[in-house]
Amino acid sequence: MPTLREQLLQAGLVSAEQAEKAEERASNKGKARRSKRGGRGRGKAVSDRPTEVEDPKRLEIMRAIEQHKLREDDYTGEIAFNFTTRGDTKIRKLFVNVKTAAKLGAGELAIVENGGAKDHIIVRKDAVDPIKAVDPDAIRFHTGS
Repeated sequence: MPTLREQLLQAGLVSAEQAEKAEERASNKGKARRSKRGGRGRGKAVSDRPTEVEDPKRLEIMRAIEQHKLREDDYTGEIAFNFTTRGDTKIRKLFVNVKTAAKLGAGELAIVENGGAKDHIIVRKDAVDPIKAVDPDAIRFHTGS
Protein backbone atom coordinates (compact mmCIF):
# COMPACT_ATOMS: atom_id res chain seq x y z
CA MET A 1 0.00 0.00 0.00
CA PRO A 2 1.49 3.37 -0.95
CA THR A 3 2.18 5.95 1.72
CA LEU A 4 0.17 9.13 1.99
CA ARG A 5 3.09 11.03 0.50
CA GLU A 6 3.14 8.75 -2.53
CA GLN A 7 -0.63 9.01 -2.94
CA LEU A 8 -0.50 12.82 -2.85
CA LEU A 9 2.31 12.82 -5.42
CA GLN A 10 0.41 10.47 -7.73
CA ALA A 11 -2.75 12.57 -7.46
CA GLY A 12 -0.75 15.66 -8.31
CA LEU A 13 -1.80 17.46 -5.13
CA VAL A 14 1.80 18.13 -4.09
CA SER A 15 5.05 18.44 -5.97
CA ALA A 16 8.11 16.31 -5.24
CA GLU A 17 9.82 19.39 -3.82
CA GLN A 18 6.94 20.06 -1.39
CA ALA A 19 6.95 16.43 -0.26
CA GLU A 20 10.70 16.52 0.42
CA LYS A 21 10.39 19.74 2.44
CA ALA A 22 7.57 18.25 4.52
CA GLU A 23 9.60 15.11 5.17
CA GLU A 24 12.60 17.23 6.18
CA ARG A 25 10.48 19.25 8.63
CA ALA A 26 9.04 16.07 10.15
CA SER A 27 12.54 14.67 10.56
CA ASN A 28 13.73 17.84 12.30
CA LYS A 29 10.75 17.79 14.68
CA GLY A 30 11.59 14.23 15.72
CA LYS A 31 15.16 15.24 16.47
CA ALA A 32 13.98 18.21 18.54
CA ARG A 33 11.64 16.00 20.59
CA ARG A 34 14.41 13.51 21.30
CA SER A 35 16.78 16.25 22.42
CA LYS A 36 14.14 17.75 24.75
CA ARG A 37 13.61 14.34 26.33
CA GLY A 38 17.31 14.03 26.98
CA GLY A 39 18.24 11.55 24.30
CA ARG A 40 16.69 8.22 23.49
CA GLY A 41 15.65 7.25 27.02
CA ARG A 42 12.33 8.09 28.54
CA GLY A 43 13.76 9.15 31.91
CA LYS A 44 15.01 12.54 32.95
CA ALA A 45 17.87 14.15 31.14
CA VAL A 46 21.29 13.58 32.63
CA SER A 47 21.64 17.29 33.43
CA ASP A 48 18.55 17.10 35.69
CA ARG A 49 20.20 14.67 38.05
CA PRO A 50 21.42 16.23 41.31
CA THR A 51 24.89 14.66 41.01
CA GLU A 52 25.52 16.41 37.69
CA VAL A 53 24.29 19.92 38.45
CA GLU A 54 27.14 22.41 38.21
CA ASP A 55 25.57 25.30 40.15
CA PRO A 56 26.14 24.62 43.89
CA LYS A 57 23.00 26.56 44.83
CA ARG A 58 20.87 24.53 42.44
CA LEU A 59 22.48 21.35 43.77
CA GLU A 60 21.48 22.30 47.34
CA ILE A 61 17.85 22.77 46.26
CA MET A 62 17.84 19.47 44.36
CA ARG A 63 19.24 17.61 47.39
CA ALA A 64 16.58 19.08 49.71
CA ILE A 65 13.84 18.13 47.26
CA GLU A 66 15.21 14.63 46.78
CA GLN A 67 15.40 14.01 50.55
CA HIS A 68 11.95 15.36 51.41
CA LYS A 69 9.72 14.88 48.36
CA LEU A 70 6.48 12.94 48.44
CA ARG A 71 5.82 10.29 45.83
CA GLU A 72 3.20 11.44 43.37
CA ASP A 73 1.10 8.36 44.14
CA ASP A 74 0.96 9.43 47.80
CA TYR A 75 -0.59 12.84 47.19
CA THR A 76 -2.54 12.62 43.91
CA GLY A 77 -6.30 12.94 44.29
CA GLU A 78 -9.47 14.74 43.27
CA ILE A 79 -8.99 18.13 44.95
CA ALA A 80 -7.57 20.96 42.81
CA PHE A 81 -5.03 22.82 44.96
CA ASN A 82 -4.16 26.23 43.44
CA PHE A 83 -0.88 28.13 43.81
CA THR A 84 0.94 30.87 41.92
CA THR A 85 4.00 30.56 39.71
CA ARG A 86 7.22 32.51 40.14
CA GLY A 87 6.49 36.21 39.85
CA ASP A 88 2.82 35.52 40.68
CA THR A 89 2.01 35.69 36.98
CA LYS A 90 -0.05 32.52 36.63
CA ILE A 91 -2.18 30.27 38.78
CA ARG A 92 -1.34 26.58 38.55
CA LYS A 93 -2.93 23.62 40.24
CA LEU A 94 -2.01 20.22 41.53
CA PHE A 95 -4.66 17.59 42.13
CA VAL A 96 -4.23 16.27 45.67
CA ASN A 97 -6.09 14.01 48.05
CA VAL A 98 -7.92 15.22 51.19
CA LYS A 99 -5.07 14.27 53.55
CA THR A 100 -2.49 16.17 51.49
CA ALA A 101 -4.73 19.24 51.16
CA ALA A 102 -5.12 19.34 54.95
CA LYS A 103 -1.36 19.01 55.48
CA LEU A 104 -0.65 21.76 52.93
CA GLY A 105 -3.11 24.02 54.74
CA ALA A 106 -1.53 23.21 58.11
CA GLY A 107 2.00 23.97 56.87
CA GLU A 108 3.26 20.39 57.17
CA LEU A 109 3.85 20.23 53.41
CA ALA A 110 4.92 22.74 50.76
CA ILE A 111 4.79 23.06 46.98
CA VAL A 112 8.15 23.89 45.39
CA GLU A 113 9.59 24.25 41.90
CA ASN A 114 11.28 21.07 40.78
CA GLY A 115 13.80 22.22 38.22
CA GLY A 116 11.60 24.56 36.21
CA ALA A 117 8.81 27.07 36.32
CA LYS A 118 6.26 24.53 35.08
CA ASP A 119 7.42 21.57 37.15
CA HIS A 120 6.27 21.48 40.78
CA ILE A 121 6.44 18.90 43.54
CA ILE A 122 5.19 18.52 47.10
CA VAL A 123 7.79 18.24 49.86
CA ARG A 124 7.74 17.93 53.64
CA LYS A 125 8.25 21.14 55.63
CA ASP A 126 11.81 20.07 56.49
CA ALA A 127 12.85 20.99 52.93
CA VAL A 128 11.50 24.56 53.14
CA ASP A 129 14.33 26.18 55.12
CA PRO A 130 17.23 24.82 52.98
CA ILE A 131 15.40 25.80 49.79
CA LYS A 132 14.40 29.22 51.15
CA ALA A 133 18.03 29.92 52.10
CA VAL A 134 19.13 29.43 48.48
CA ASP A 135 16.10 30.61 46.47
CA PRO A 136 13.03 31.84 48.37
CA ASP A 137 11.03 32.14 45.13
CA ALA A 138 11.33 28.39 44.49
CA ILE A 139 8.79 27.83 47.29
CA ARG A 140 5.44 28.30 45.62
CA PHE A 141 3.15 27.49 48.55
CA HIS A 142 3.80 27.10 52.26
CA THR A 143 1.69 28.36 55.13
CA GLY A 144 4.35 27.97 57.81
CA SER A 145 6.91 30.52 58.91
